Amino acid sequence: MYPRQRNTDTSTTPDPNAPDAPDMPDPHAGWAGVGLVFFWPLGIVALHHASRVTGLWLTGDHAGAHHASERARALGSLALGVWTWAVLVCALVAWSML
Repeated sequence: MYPRQRNTDTSTTPDPNAPDAPDMPDPHAGWAGVGLVFFWPLGIVALHHASRVTGLWLTGDHAGAHHASERARALGSLALGVWTWAVLVCALVAWSML
């Protein structure tokens, strides 16, 4: 077998340290943690998206990194909303039984 040669062509690989490079999006790991605490099914998916942000960014997939970041934030906040809705419904049911 021949040894694998490294690709030294940097013309197609974006340099993340270039002065005109956009900033890496926030992975929103905090929102993923909120999702895990309040509604774990959505929290697991949010955590998956949050963990992919840095890897996608470093491989040059900036659109994918932004998408994963926004999905993590949206799913974490949705998990909090689901929990809030469930608590309100339970409180209303309990209050109506008084």
